[in-house]
Amino acid sequence: MSLMNDLIRAAKAAQREAERQERLRIRAEKERQREIERQRKALEKEVRDAERAHKQQIAAEKAAHIQRCKEQAKQRTDECQSEIAALEGILRASLSGTHVPDLSAVKLAFPRPMPSTPRYEAIPPEPAPLDLPDRPAEVQLPPEPSIDDPSYKKALGLLKTAKRREAVQGQFDSDHQEWTAKVSRIKAQQAEALSRWESETEAIVQEQARQRTEWEKTSAEVSRRNAELGEEQKRAVEEWKAQKRAFERSIDQLGGTYAQGEPDAVAMYVEIALSQSTYPDYFPNGVTAHYSSESKELLIDRSLPSPALLPSLREITYVQTRDEFVEKPIPKTQAAQMFDGMVYQSALRSVFEALSADTRKHVQGVVFNGWVEASDPATGKAIRPCIASFHATREEFDQLDLSQVDPKACFKKLKGVAAAKLHQLAPVQPLIQFSKDDDRFVEGRDVSTGLDQSTNLAAMDWEDFEHLIRELFEAEFGSGGSEVRITRASRDRGVDAIAFDPDPIRGGKFVIQAKRYTRTVGVDAVRDLYGTVINEGANKGILVTTAEYGPDAYDFVKDKPLTLVSGGELLFLLEKHGHRARIDLAEARLLNAD
Repeated sequence: MSLMNDLIRAAKAAQREAERQERLRIRAEKERQREIERQRKALEKEVRDAERAHKQQIAAEKAAHIQRCKEQAKQRTDECQSEIAALEGILRASLSGTHVPDLSAVKLAFPRPMPSTPRYEAIPPEPAPLDLPDRPAEVQLPPEPSIDDPSYKKALGLLKTAKRREAVQGQFDSDHQEWTAKVSRIKAQQAEALSRWESETEAIVQEQARQRTEWEKTSAEVSRRNAELGEEQKRAVEEWKAQKRAFERSIDQLGGTYAQGEPDAVAMYVEIALSQSTYPDYFPNGVTAHYSSESKELLIDRSLPSPALLPSLREITYVQTRDEFVEKPIPKTQAAQMFDGMVYQSALRSVFEALSADTRKHVQGVVFNGWVEASDPATGKAIRPCIASFHATREEFDQLDLSQVDPKACFKKLKGVAAAKLHQLAPVQPLIQFSKDDDRFVEGRDVSTGLDQSTNLAAMDWEDFEHLIRELFEAEFGSGGSEVRITRASRDRGVDAIAFDPDPIRGGKFVIQAKRYTRTVGVDAVRDLYGTVINEGANKGILVTTAEYGPDAYDFVKDKPLTLVSGGELLFLLEKHGHRARIDLAEARLLNAD
């Protein structure tokens, strides 16, 4: 009975323990589920916080982008309005300050760059010594057999019978004969190897001598060419320095010659003042002045920008919904009015600055001609019409209050000539044009008559060559009343001939330079021509040579009013007009060397 009770108590205790363990397990499971739920909620919160932060960042970046775009639109609009204001205030911007030219600045702006250092050829490396073959080693000869050799004595034995002596002697004779043959073969092989070595060595020595001679010849030729380049560079630099010194002297003397009223000095003095006046960037640099001391009249030819170059936008807005900029152009009517106003203001400003610069009052009257370089919309070809011209005396101008005038009304009051709609670029006849009575011009002479196939143009007298070029282009420009004049050698200022074409559309003033060269013409000569075209106020420049042009010269003339005529093209032009000649550069170089 007691045992049964113990068993029952033990079973109940085990059951209670099992129930307790189950309760503990259930409690742990619930705790684990609660922890999982807490982690899930924390993760969801973290995700929500990250999404919220991301949205806030996107919103902040979008707001910053919108603000930047608005500021950029405002900045660009301000720039547009500033450009419009500058265009509308061209005359007003010039009314304060002095217009006396700064001659010291001109001295620093010598137009021709110093000649570049030539590309010298590198002297080829000295040929490396060639490897000579090793002298064949002398082969050791085998020792000559001797009858006294122990091997023979041993074979002879103690009993030196005649038969044995004969046998040993026979063996010795055979061995000696074999030795002699072997020595002969070794010596023959050694002699052959030595002879082959001597031949190979001699050939290598001769090849090395040939390479050395060739290298010395090539090096001497390269050194000679480099020396020629160096001398040419030296001469070019000296010529450049002389031209620069002459230019600086002329500028130093300009103040004095201007004060004396020398016509070229007055024109240059005023021209410098006009060129130093600051205009918007889209204005061309071309401005030339000519002065007549007899009439005390100054002629100003100024290049004006075409309508396409003027500011075209009045406002830039940012459309937030489309995230894009919208450009609002200046209305066509306003753009036309702005162009017309620019022309009238530029005309008045040029005359005002010219009279202000002329402190000595040499100039008593000014003619302004405004020219525009553009493309004819009907043909697509380049045109340069004069669209505005007027004349004013100093007395008339002194009576004006330019800060208060309406530029167009003032232009009309001064009896200016211009089309009703300037922006259409309708050409007008200038009131006065540059006179062709230039004291640089000399009478031409006939050179082409004596030409034949024996005439080498590259060796022709340089003055005859210039006159020939004048004749050639006079024939080329001959139709329509064109005229070609040759300049005096001592005063050509970079001009050998000038062509005047009266055609109102394609005509104008053409500067021609003749270069009787025997070597390739580099970019320096072409750059000089371009500077001359600008200084002369010409429509175009033409460079004629007996040689050829380098690639840098052709690169430079792109998009510039320049034409390059090579030696071959010169012969073609001569033949076109009934003349025959030849160009032999090598022959000309030899004649010049003599």
